[in-house]
Amino acid sequence: MPADPAAAARQGERIAKLRAWREQREVDAALTALKESAAGDGNVLPPMREALRARATVGEVCGALREVWGIRRPADARSTSSAG
Repeated sequence: MPADPAAAARQGERIAKLRAWREQREVDAALTALKESAAGDGNVLPPMREALRARATVGEVCGALREVWGIRRPADARSTSSAG
């Protein structure tokens, strides 16, 4: 839960305005290019910058990379247990 629910609401409003204002086709194309780069052996930084320049949110960029790379869990996090 956010520390400040009002701040979270304001951020949600800002993201909604951004999504209404931006050119979604540009965002989609940039995120597709980012995923293609992430799936290969290329540098993901230039397509990441292009996605952000097209006004993709950080969450959308992270989601695109997560689709390709998955979620890495450190080995020590998998082996720990809460058993006492």
